[in-house]
Amino acid sequence: GVGSLIGLHFADCETQEAIENLFHLEMIERGFYFSRRGYIALSLPTTEEDCDAFASAVGEFLRLRGSLIPRDHRQDKLRRVL
Repeated sequence: GVGSLIGLHFADCETQEAIENLFHLEMIERGFYFSRRGYIALSLPTTEEDCDAFASAVGEFLRLRGSLIPRDHRQDKLRRVL
């Protein structure tokens, strides 16, 4: 079949695995199954409301946990989108 995946990876740093595990668990807590490897599947029935809720959940994670990501690895472009 045809489908889409989002792959979100944090920069290669000492805390990368811990950050990815924390992100995985916090996204599940917010109702989004994001694999530990950083993938989430998109489907055709995804609504604009679903996309807004997802962007909000990722933004909240970055607001709460962004300080755990080494500053030189942050992407300002991603932060502007969210």
